[in-house]
Amino acid sequence: MADSPQTDSRYITLRNAFFSGVILVAPLAFTIFVFVKIFVFVGGAFRPLFFVFVPNALRDRPSLETVWDGLATLIVMLLVTLLGYASRYVFGKYFFSIGHRFIQNIPGVSAVYNTVRQIVNTFSSQGRHIFNKVVLVEFPRKGCWTIGFLTNMEQGEAQVRTQEEVWTVFVPTTPNQIGRAHV
Repeated sequence: MADSPQTDSRYITLRNAFFSGVILVAPLAFTIFVFVKIFVFVGGAFRPLFFVFVPNALRDRPSLETVWDGLATLIVMLLVTLLGYASRYVFGKYFFSIGHRFIQNIPGVSAVYNTVRQIVNTFSSQGRHIFNKVVLVEFPRKGCWTIGFLTNMEQGEAQVRTQEEVWTVFVPTTPNQIGRAHV
């Protein structure tokens, strides 16, 4: 007679159901926790700066603390966004280029900075379409194949000289200035 599969006890079923529920609720609970902490921290830290503009009668009401925290958080987020726009479109490019040149002249730091900058640029929203396909490339020598990322069709000297369709492929290597390859 064949052995029938043993059924789980009620305790094991209850335990598994509980842990499944915890796994489903944990990300949501953690997200809410983080946003509440940010809300209280930013609102509580910056509330005194904005109380200068609030009448005394409204300032001392404990029932409005959450409103003031929310308003202070909203104002801080608005100011940070405005600062971001100003730095991006007005004077940010100038100061960014000065900072970039300064960091490039520091030995050791420039290699780390360039690597992190390249990773951030790769995965930023502006460069989301850059690596649109994975391809095999014969690199670094004949008979040796490497995985690369198809970036775009070259529209320059390589196209003119070869008189055929040429594609640009990025081959990731170690973060070494000499080892980077653009095939």
